[in-house]
Amino acid sequence: MTTLKLDRYVAGQYTMILCIIILCLISLFMVINFFEKIDDFIEYHASISSVIKYLSCHILVFSSSMIPVSCLLSSIITIGLMDNNLEITALKAAGISSFRASVAIIFISMMFSVITFMISELAAPHTNEMARRIWIDEIKSANTPTMMMGSNLWYRDNDMIFHIGLIAPHSSTGKNITIIMFRPGTFEPRTIIYAKNATLANDKWLLKDILIKKITPDGFNISPLKSTEVNASITIDDFLDNQKKMEDMGLFQLYKLYKRFKDSGLGTMEMKLNIYNKIIFPLSCIILGIIGICLGLGTAKHTGLIFASVIGVVVAFSYWITVGFSNSLGLAGSMPLLISSILPHILAAGASIFFYLRIPT
Repeated sequence: MTTLKLDRYVAGQYTMILCIIILCLISLFMVINFFEKIDDFIEYHASISSVIKYLSCHILVFSSSMIPVSCLLSSIITIGLMDNNLEITALKAAGISSFRASVAIIFISMMFSVITFMISELAAPHTNEMARRIWIDEIKSANTPTMMMGSNLWYRDNDMIFHIGLIAPHSSTGKNITIIMFRPGTFEPRTIIYAKNATLANDKWLLKDILIKKITPDGFNISPLKSTEVNASITIDDFLDNQKKMEDMGLFQLYKLYKRFKDSGLGTMEMKLNIYNKIIFPLSCIILGIIGICLGLGTAKHTGLIFASVIGVVVAFSYWITVGFSNSLGLAGSMPLLISSILPHILAAGASIFFYLRIPT
């Protein structure tokens, strides 16, 4: 019964401090993000409500990114305060080790690992899409046309490659369309269609104001055409998905896009690495939480909570720098992508366990 009360007490203190740190970091993020975008808000005469909605949509994404660092800092502070208040000493006098006192922190860190994954997978993709829609429809709509520039909007569908210059998502229309049709089973073009306007309806692209370039062994000929239909499985959302940042996608969204690119013969290394990272990233909550316990029981006792927290921030930055460096090696082909993704976390986990086991009980 005594250890159960201890777990409740430590878990309550840790969770409270963790939530306070997350709220502080979110507030800081809101301020920084606002001042980064303030020139755009002024330029487009954005309303206060649109600005608040736009900034609010990024809260979940930022909070999921900051939860691991928050676990680190809150574990340092929780254990450090208990040590400063002689609670750790009292526990040892009662025959309860420092390891047992930290079990609740590790358990809560595991729970927040799950929460981090759920936020990044279920909530963040939707809020990112909402933020994009607010930016386009409410903030920029008064001063820009509804069409979006998209010179790099390319898509392959079986024996066809589509390029779209301008796109209007809500009306499913586009401008400056190029369709390259290949001979079956080859990469040899047989027909190139240039269209000024296009509308998607019932899985068909209705093209208007067209020039058709037919390529033959003897050369090519060009003929104009007022309108025609092209059957294709490509939708407006397919083009927009290709424009989303991989960081803004959930795991299953990213895997779907990865499969699409792989089937089309396009490069997928960066997508594959991001898939690995999205699976492994939540584990950093547990790793940094254990490192925080070590700093709280060791460094904070001798140097104070503030200095221990500073060291914790340095450790967190070093951790992410190592992750970035390892990912770069993977993208450069110096090591397999899976190894480049998990190696920094394995090293950090090994170091955290090593120092945790060296803590005096």
